[in-house]
Amino acid sequence: MVVVGILLVWYILTAGGSTPERWIRYMLTAFLVTFTSNFLFNLFSSIDTGTLSYYLCWFFKTLFHIGLIVGTFTWCGYADTEAGRQNYARRDKRNPHYIPFIIPILFMIINLKTHWAFSIDSELNYVRGWMYQLEMIYLIVAASFLSLSLIYANRKEQDPHKMIHILVTASFPIAMLVGWTLSFIGEGVPVICVAITIEILCLALGNSNIRISVDKLTMVNNRNNLIGFINYKIKNNNGNLYLLMLDIDRFKSINDNYGHLIGDQALVRVTEVLKIACNPYDKRPYIARYGGDEFIIVLEAEYSEVNELCSIINKLMSLESQKTEYKLSVSIGVAKYEEGMTYSDFINKADSELYKVKNKRVLN
Repeated sequence: MVVVGILLVWYILTAGGSTPERWIRYMLTAFLVTFTSNFLFNLFSSIDTGTLSYYLCWFFKTLFHIGLIVGTFTWCGYADTEAGRQNYARRDKRNPHYIPFIIPILFMIINLKTHWAFSIDSELNYVRGWMYQLEMIYLIVAASFLSLSLIYANRKEQDPHKMIHILVTASFPIAMLVGWTLSFIGEGVPVICVAITIEILCLALGNSNIRISVDKLTMVNNRNNLIGFINYKIKNNNGNLYLLMLDIDRFKSINDNYGHLIGDQALVRVTEVLKIACNPYDKRPYIARYGGDEFIIVLEAEYSEVNELCSIINKLMSLESQKTEYKLSVSIGVAKYEEGMTYSDFINKADSELYKVKNKRVLN
């Protein structure tokens, strides 16, 4: 309770308004309710005040189960956004992704009459029934499908930090399974709560690491993360490592003529174009904002594929420019990694090629 409560307060005070961060806040809230309900059940079951304690125990255990269901649903929402989708975030009352989680809620409603999921005996002991086991299997299987979907959707990811975060996020069903399995040793040990807390801690730490490595405006990697990634790829590449440095043409005039807010929108538009252009590649190119209006793309590919990527970026930029009141285009400098280069050598080479391209445009 304390750990999850501290994390929730911290996320409320420091996290932004992005969809993944909202889902994390929802998840922390749901599991805080779950753990608090379990604590209050144990408290009132140890204080026998007759009928009142009996009904309070029923209420808190029912709330515990509902919190567990909602918590699993919110994790699915978070994993869905991490997979690059927004299925759970759709503001649609008929959203089919809500339906699977209505079923275990119905289990709790049915249990009020049948006691098939759990019951409270005369000594205020919690007794699990067959429907409880069905509920846990249902939640673990539902989460496992999304976990596998997350891993598959991010199979192209090359950033080692993000790869680890994806695997930690996808391990949630394993934590649920371990907690459920160990819970058979007895209800006196809240192993499900412990397993979920450890998972949440790992997920929150990984998410914090991702947050500090991402540019807040464009939501691509920032300069600090870029340097680490280039150093990683210098040591781990197939011999065809390229770095593309991109610079928005006449960006200063956009800021001067239309204002800095429009300039920020231009940066975001360019970022979206780069994401779309890079998405089809088997090894997903790494995109970072280097500073100001400069972006860097790092990829392993054949030279023909690099040229094709540059061509696609320019075509998409031309289409994007038709949607704006200002001309939007980029210049691209391309450098291939050569043995013995440091990360700064690699960047400087691409920077030099970029200025050659920009100078040719000025001369023409």
